[in-house]
Amino acid sequence: MSPNPPPPSSEASPLRRELPWLVAEVVLLVVLLNANAPELWFWLVVLLVVLAYRIEGTSNNQLFARSLWTRKSRQRGGRAGE
Repeated sequence: MSPNPPPPSSEASPLRRELPWLVAEVVLLVVLLNANAPELWFWLVVLLVVLAYRIEGTSNNQLFARSLWTRKSRQRGGRAGE
């Protein structure tokens, strides 16, 4: 069994893809820590929505990649679990 080839250079690295989300989360956390009492709940909800969106997007991307890999494997004549 041969190792997986490296991704094409045009594909963004995982850090580059995550960097905008990490910056947004840090900014929201700073705003949350500096918020007064009435704003606190609003910014907390915003932060939780962003985190939930990221988690959902990550799981959907993993499912898509897995199904794409399974489809390619079947087209080559192999079984999905190999």
